[in-house]
Amino acid sequence: MKRTVLPTATRHVLTYDLLEHSQNFNQKGNVLREITRRYEVIYIADLSYQHLLEINGKPLGGQDLADEQKRYEDAVRERTRWIQPPAPSS
Repeated sequence: MKRTVLPTATRHVLTYDLLEHSQNFNQKGNVLREITRRYEVIYIADLSYQHLLEINGKPLGGQDLADEQKRYEDAVRERTRWIQPPAPSS
């Protein structure tokens, strides 16, 4: 299987915030559940990644923070394993 490595110049450097607001309703139209999540959208190896920062206006903490950190580290490892570091300059 051949892998293509993109040159550094073609990679995204843009980041932005994403606010996601979800509501679940019952059949009468009453809100059953409401949740807000805030993400920082970054690019890892030219692929967008939604890094979760807050749930319902509160920063992640405890196990949620540990889980998100592991998810981020796994994404970085998976998406960058085929990227070659720049050649050393002489």
